Amino acid sequence: MCELGDIENFADWTIGEKFYLFDNINYDAWGSKDKKTVQQSLKVIILNQDENSNIRKKALETFMNLVMLNKIGKRVALNLLLDEWIESEDIFLEISRLKSLFLFYEDESEEIEEVYNSLIDNGDLEVKSESSFQLGLMYLFKANVVISKEEYISFLEKSLLYFEGSNDLIENRIDAEFFSLIVSSLTEIIHGSHGSMDHTLKIVSKLLWEQRVFSFDEEISPLQVGLYRSLSSFRKIRLVNINDWLDFRKGFNDLCYYFYEIKNQEFKNMILRGVSDNLIRRSIEPLFSIQFNAEICRIDQRLNEIDEDTLEHEFLIYLKKVASESNQNELAERELILNELIKTFPNIEQSRIEKELSKIKDVHSAKNFFYLYQLFSSYSYDNLLNAVVSSCINLQGNKIFWNASENERNTFIAHSLNAAGFISKDQSLWGTSRGGVTSGEIDVFIKQKNGDPFSIIEALNLESLDKSYLNLHLEKIFYYDTTGLKYNFILVYSTSKNFSEFWGRYLNYISKFDYPFPISNCEELDEFDYTDIRVCRTVHTRNGKETYLYHIMVDLNK
Repeated sequence: MCELGDIENFADWTIGEKFYLFDNINYDAWGSKDKKTVQQSLKVIILNQDENSNIRKKALETFMNLVMLNKIGKRVALNLLLDEWIESEDIFLEISRLKSLFLFYEDESEEIEEVYNSLIDNGDLEVKSESSFQLGLMYLFKANVVISKEEYISFLEKSLLYFEGSNDLIENRIDAEFFSLIVSSLTEIIHGSHGSMDHTLKIVSKLLWEQRVFSFDEEISPLQVGLYRSLSSFRKIRLVNINDWLDFRKGFNDLCYYFYEIKNQEFKNMILRGVSDNLIRRSIEPLFSIQFNAEICRIDQRLNEIDEDTLEHEFLIYLKKVASESNQNELAERELILNELIKTFPNIEQSRIEKELSKIKDVHSAKNFFYLYQLFSSYSYDNLLNAVVSSCINLQGNKIFWNASENERNTFIAHSLNAAGFISKDQSLWGTSRGGVTSGEIDVFIKQKNGDPFSIIEALNLESLDKSYLNLHLEKIFYYDTTGLKYNFILVYSTSKNFSEFWGRYLNYISKFDYPFPISNCEELDEFDYTDIRVCRTVHTRNGKETYLYHIMVDLNK
């Protein structure tokens, strides 16, 4: 029988003998051999470019199994996969290497991430797709180890982009589609939105079945199964309504089961551990805090009925602690109210909602929240600015308008503002023309509910800094504004190939432009943190009073 000890003659073995060796491995017996001999033997096979590619993949798989069994050290594996690796023309061997690398992400995160990023532009779609997929996993891992909610959401969004990119590159990438849905669900959960969860879980379940049926592997990834089970249990916890419990003993028992179904995933995988912890800490504990704050007596009653050494007793002690903490209660209620306000007022910037909510001291006061409702639904310039930016985001996300005319884009903006509660008209006649004789044609005109003018929006398509065309719009918005409105808008639909550089030149130009009313300040606004939409404000002195002109540039070069 051929053995690995005969490595010096391995190249002379038949293909059948080589396959037989790797298909009939006794890992315990291999582990008893000299470790250096084993690892060196496998490395020689893996790195031998003259060797059959399937044999090299078998050798790599064996090598990684020995690493997982702690029979080969992690450092040795990292040296092979990072420092000693020789790029192969065999795509599937390269993909095996990329999958293996992720197992050591916690040990060498920066260098491994650099490898994936370097292969995003690889000429082979399979390699590009796998690199993008592994980056998706990497950002999912990053999301689950950060404390900040903002960072958590940001990393989830990046993870989703990579998974979607991986899925778009090649057909039947079921695992990438699966993770796209999982990350989308986690993002919705943190935003307090669960409307599509039932539908998503049905699709996820179907994908798991398809992957099992059509995959060459014998088993679906335990990570995928664990994620599905965690989200399924979370859904059941979210649907718990203690007011409907006819038998609260059974209710507590079921709740305990669902909770530990999530918590027990912590021991299986580093990503599962993070997802489990975040579901519990960010969503389940606030939910428990609100649901059971008034049910402490019921919890105590059940605690007196069961043995102390049971899992349910342990869970109920934990549940009572969560429900009894006043700080946790208030934070949970604030988070719930914040999510509801965000859903109710989608055109208002989240940072503004958070700022106004932070001013409310008593979260139980109906008067305070009636004030917030009036504030966010009122006809204010802040709300209009938020609505215009929100309309631009929707315009940008609609492929129909990437190559549309100026008028078509303006009509979309006007309709979006109407939907947001503003009375807007596109192509309205008002004021005087630039020549000062006839009425001027306004791109979008915002009226108050009583019909009085509120704001003017001038919009234009620009591929480059066409000064004469831009000058025309900068001047005529002041001619159209015969009243001296507090806020007006210039909206630039940019098709420049270099959006960032174009924005810089635009800023420089408008800050020095000779306006009909003198400019006193030009500042870029950082409250809108988007890469492909930029906002700045010029301040003008008009008859002794300040007026504001907002410049919004939207990147439509897609």
